[in-house]
Amino acid sequence: MRGRRAVASPELCWANKRHSRTGHLLAGRYKASLIKDDSYLLTASAYVHLNPVRLKEWRQRPLDEKRKRLLEYRWSSFPAYVGSPKYYGRPCVARRPVWDLIGTGTEPEAKECYLDLVVSWLVKDTGDDSVDETVPWKCPDEGS
Repeated sequence: MRGRRAVASPELCWANKRHSRTGHLLAGRYKASLIKDDSYLLTASAYVHLNPVRLKEWRQRPLDEKRKRLLEYRWSSFPAYVGSPKYYGRPCVARRPVWDLIGTGTEPEAKECYLDLVVSWLVKDTGDDSVDETVPWKCPDEGS
């Protein structure tokens, strides 16, 4: 342990001095924002679900590739929100609060409206006016 501490300490001291920090490298609280109203909850949910395709290496990829990534990204709850059969049964995902904000009444309509909301943000992110956002996105069946 001493050897490791001796190697890490000078680097850590240098990094702390450079960035005006103290403590260990991962010290401090993560950023958290209080969600004060319904519209912000809907916005935050869509924002988080789009993170897998907002990475630098995904920015220039075609819309269909981004769509596929959103529906198949392992660490996202997005497939459960839009009714992908593969992920739908996850009990740890509380979809109802977000679906209720959409106000469509039925669960299938809420899934479709949430999908439309996220897709519209994705299309805006691409900045491509030629993209037809009226083309419906469907979740793949379990077998495909």
